[in-house]
Amino acid sequence: MKNETASKAQPWLSKTPFQPRYEYLTARFKFLGVGKTQEFEYASFNGDVRIPWDTLPEMLKNLGENGWAISSHISISLGGMTLNGSGSGGYGVQQIVFCRPLETV
Repeated sequence: MKNETASKAQPWLSKTPFQPRYEYLTARFKFLGVGKTQEFEYASFNGDVRIPWDTLPEMLKNLGENGWAISSHISISLGGMTLNGSGSGGYGVQQIVFCRPLETV
């Protein structure tokens, strides 16, 4: 009964005939140097540390071709470094969350 009340009060919560479901991929990476060449120093995808691509443009092209779209992006500055790479110590990390619709069977 509680769910029915919530759906009536907030129609955007109600079920619709088509309800897409999504899968997500989190990419976290650090650029080499200050990032001018957009080359990765390291990258991890859903926590698996590997570098399947050398640069950000390569990563975006390949993921886009496979149906992934950017859901969110955040820049994280750690240890006193600014996001443009200046400052002493620390490092700056980027995180992008991608999503794509799940295939329906």
